[in-house]
Amino acid sequence: MSTDIEGVANAIKLLRKIDPEYRKEFNKGMREVVAPILSEVKAGYPALPVSGMARAWNPKGYAIFPWDRAKVARGVKLKTSTRRGQSSVLYISQGEPAGVLFEVPSAKTLGPLFRASSPRLLWPAYERHAGRIAQGVEDVLGIAVDRINGEIQ
Repeated sequence: MSTDIEGVANAIKLLRKIDPEYRKEFNKGMREVVAPILSEVKAGYPALPVSGMARAWNPKGYAIFPWDRAKVARGVKLKTSTRRGQSSVLYISQGEPAGVLFEVPSAKTLGPLFRASSPRLLWPAYERHAGRIAQGVEDVLGIAVDRINGEIQ
């Protein structure tokens, strides 16, 4: 699910060129816009979605479990990327392997098991706050554009 607002990537790049402090302020403004979603999602993770997640699971030496609610909550972050070809400039992601597996489980194996006991958190939170986020992004972007225009003139 996405909200399309043109010019965000260019504004971020220009802010960095004009003054890196402006870019930091932009990122801070965006974190404030998505703060309600982040706090809702972080608070919504269950103590233990399913009992098997309490045990260690390290396939090919890559640690996925045991489930640590605090660690999974810390994995939810706002990210910014202006790389060419990137479909999203601003996005919320789950960086903890156990959290990723919880949010996007395989529909054939783990999905029904997780969804029976715990609903997905990121997408529903976004859907509840989508209008406010779009308005907030436009507001923060408007401030950035005003800064850019002020520096250019």
